[in-house]
Amino acid sequence: MENLIKKTKSLWEGYWVYFFYLFAVSSALSISASTVLLSIFFLFYILDIKENIKYFPKDFKLFLFFYLWRMITLFLNGFFLNAFSRFFNGIWDKSGYFFCSNLRVDKEKIFKFIKILVWLNFIIVLYALLQKYAGFPLPFKNLFTPDMIRFKGFHSHPLRFAGYFSIICVVTFSFASFYYKRFFYLFPVIFFGLMLNGSRTYWFSVILTISIISFLKNKKFFIISALSTLFFLIVFFNFFKDYRERIDSAVNTEQITVVNPERISISPEQKLSHLSLRKNFWKAGIEIFSKSPIYGVGDGRASVYLKDYMDRGLIDNNAHCHNIYITYLAEDGIIGLALLLWILFYFIKKYYLEFKNSKDDFEKAFSVSLLAIFLNILFSGLTEHNFATFVLWGFSSFYMGIFESYKRMDLTLKGNHQSL
Repeated sequence: MENLIKKTKSLWEGYWVYFFYLFAVSSALSISASTVLLSIFFLFYILDIKENIKYFPKDFKLFLFFYLWRMITLFLNGFFLNAFSRFFNGIWDKSGYFFCSNLRVDKEKIFKFIKILVWLNFIIVLYALLQKYAGFPLPFKNLFTPDMIRFKGFHSHPLRFAGYFSIICVVTFSFASFYYKRFFYLFPVIFFGLMLNGSRTYWFSVILTISIISFLKNKKFFIISALSTLFFLIVFFNFFKDYRERIDSAVNTEQITVVNPERISISPEQKLSHLSLRKNFWKAGIEIFSKSPIYGVGDGRASVYLKDYMDRGLIDNNAHCHNIYITYLAEDGIIGLALLLWILFYFIKKYYLEFKNSKDDFEKAFSVSLLAIFLNILFSGLTEHNFATFVLWGFSSFYMGIFESYKRMDLTLKGNHQSL
């Protein structure tokens, strides 16, 4: 058995890099394949746990604290059956951070990974445009929703895909700004793909994030970037009126579906704008929070309370509060919200300091791309529930782990040079 493990580890050392590149491909094409690949990385991490645990990122404990507290909220509310399964489901998509933190990566391998990622998503957007406007065949699946309005790539849900694709946008922009200017030729097409997705949340979060990244570059670059983005948006909304209507619907009224007209507390003829619906979700979340301010109503339990608001016609679904801060405030109380904010602001500060202290352009681009990911999550969380989305966090945690591996290998190389 011991010999088998040694041979397996030796085989992994020779071929792991192909799985590394394959993950860049799978992130764009298949959630299932990404899950399998993450599981493979986890398996080989465990096989050499004595060595790997030495490099366990200490700040992963923030995620552990958060999900342990969420499990405790279920215990405190008298729910025991699924508490452990929810803990492991929650922590899984963040775990790539630690079990990808001891890979033998270098600048060349990482940049090849980035190139695969950017070029593949660029090609997917181009093919989606050919499907939509040139009637190209659908060899695998339609890259748009059935009405051919919202671009969703190879994923089933356009909003979850938007979370992933927003990361691709900010990573591409970060590397174009600080390391590889040729990505600027690809970025407009990738950003165009995000606009075709139709997610107002991620339009806002990506534009705000790239504005901050531009400012970190320099003021001149910020002005050029802001004017270019403004010009792009003016042209886009003038030529693509279906997407301009999504902006209009945010403030204009529209009829919502009433699940139970007999229990409705507002007139069935009353129409609500998208923004009004969001406000109702947020008000409902605050009211749920008031029932148990310290430890909330329990992990995943907000949907039970939201059903009453949906039956009364105030909201159109009971999945969550469409705001991670209010959702976790309702489910986990003030302690849960504090832990969430601690995670977000800790990593924003961490990657900002890494960026400021970086000595070369590649490291600047890498660290600022991670800063951009967390800024994007911070902003988009104001109107979406993005902290439990595997397609977003499975990739992000893997990417965080790569950075830890790179920093460790870089320090090792510098130490070897100094000893010589």
